[in-house]
Amino acid sequence: MSKTQRIIEALFIVSYVWTPNATAQTTNVHVMVSEVSDRRTTGQFFAGSEIKLKLVGDALGDIRGVRRVQITKAVDDTGRNLVTDEKISSAGPFEFERIGKVSSQIEKTIKLGNPARKASVIKEIIGSIELYTPQKDPNAAVIVKNFTAQIGKPLALAELRQKNIEITVLNKVQYEKMKKENDERSAKKITSPEIADALANVFKQLFSGFMRVGENDLAFIINDPNSALVDIEINDEHGVAYKRGGRMSSERIHVLSFDRKIDDKAQLVIFLATPKSIVKVPLLLHDVLLP
Repeated sequence: MSKTQRIIEALFIVSYVWTPNATAQTTNVHVMVSEVSDRRTTGQFFAGSEIKLKLVGDALGDIRGVRRVQITKAVDDTGRNLVTDEKISSAGPFEFERIGKVSSQIEKTIKLGNPARKASVIKEIIGSIELYTPQKDPNAAVIVKNFTAQIGKPLALAELRQKNIEITVLNKVQYEKMKKENDERSAKKITSPEIADALANVFKQLFSGFMRVGENDLAFIINDPNSALVDIEINDEHGVAYKRGGRMSSERIHVLSFDRKIDDKAQLVIFLATPKSIVKVPLLLHDVLLP
């Protein structure tokens, strides 16, 4: 069956569910079902349905990131379970979709299973959406004003040590120097095959051949076993963020591109996941029409 789409006019208000230490409140963030795609088939591949959600509202200006929707229940009007086996990963570096302060809406897509052939509606969808709101917790953002003086070595920050996070920032010169050193080390003869394989794997993970660092780029070597790091931002001396371009990632290395070269007065802002900064919004939909 070819892919079909239908615009669904449905709007409902959702509430923040805060941690016990915070105050519960209702926001003006709304979720609208904007599009439904249905690929019902008896075949094994490509079967399923998708629902595009649109989050809108002025409160999005205070939300820095949105993580993908987690669905705990979804059934069509025949009673068929539509929840897929897709795993929800923990919050790690850059896993939250970034939202700028000028944004007033964002779209997220729910992927569901194959509805029954005779189903006409998805009877019920229950789940949640995680929002990242660092403004709610002063401990969610760590500002490093002299971070360029620490380039090439692990950042010495108590806040990172407490969360077992290690971050090393490299500019173009430092990255190429470290890559060259690893090239030379891997070229030396090693008597033990096990050690040789281990070093080869480390080199492959940290300094992949396709990874490039430009003049306006910074490379971040991140070790975050507890998935506490959410995002990284570079601000100028006045606190205005450098405009971010693309991002390349390979295992523990993330290369971020910026609109101009980072100067010595720039500030590094590290955003951390804390109980007060992660907001889980409940999601409840009824009788979503299928095409």
